[in-house]
Amino acid sequence: FVVFTVAVQALQGVSRSGGEVVVFFIQQVAGGVGIGAAFAFVGLLLMQLGFFDDISVLALTVLVPYLAFYTCDATALNVNGVLAVLTIAVLYNYYGRERLSSLSIEHKVDWFWDVLAWTITVL
Repeated sequence: FVVFTVAVQALQGVSRSGGEVVVFFIQQVAGGVGIGAAFAFVGLLLMQLGFFDDISVLALTVLVPYLAFYTCDATALNVNGVLAVLTIAVLYNYYGRERLSSLSIEHKVDWFWDVLAWTITVL
């Protein structure tokens, strides 16, 4: 996506030197991954507190990535929101399962995302 952004800007007449492209690439990637990791840490911390019900945990799995994407793309930070969401997904999958307070919540979260993925695939 970052390479695509550079290509579109080049077609629009934005000229960048090789060094500027490298700096832009590093800024986009590091910024997106860093913000994604920070948002994932906060989401995992909230999940670990353990006083949330099933709906709250599901809401966290939807809202945290959305807020991270919005923070990256719609603010002055202007970093890659897709990489932020991908980072959250990887960290939630790796660390989130052990943070869920019960097996029933984990099953409901998996079911919710499976149904959502199936619905989007069908559409």
